[in-house]
Amino acid sequence: MVQTPRPSRRALLRWLTLGSAALPLAWLSFRQLFPWFTGAALSPQKVLVGAVDEVFASSDVVCASVGGTPAALIRTSESVEARSLVCTHGQCIVAYDRERSCFVCPCHGGMFEKDGRVRCGPPTVPLQRLFVSVHDNIIYLSNKVIS
Repeated sequence: MVQTPRPSRRALLRWLTLGSAALPLAWLSFRQLFPWFTGAALSPQKVLVGAVDEVFASSDVVCASVGGTPAALIRTSESVEARSLVCTHGQCIVAYDRERSCFVCPCHGGMFEKDGRVRCGPPTVPLQRLFVSVHDNIIYLSNKVIS
């Protein structure tokens, strides 16, 4: 009968120490790569943004945040729409460029139209559409994704 060597107590303690140090480092790395991610983003939330005329007083695109999800509210001729500001390519936060009338990703230069469609790559998937509602001229924004 062949006996396999048992790990020493020292080896076991070394593995436990390394493992306990690796978990916080992995979590911190994850948070650095995906700063928009929070546990709250996993559950749908709804926030009151404000009155339509006040929110869109100076622009037809306004940034907001709900449940840790950065979003853009876009006023169209018929309604108010909302898009996630998380790039579908590199998970970076896109910014609205007023001169070009599009969203631009700072990581890889991808561009998205106001309605979320890809203007130019590298992204191939449009920005996610978020649920937004208007009741009595008040805008409510949710981090619930509309497919």
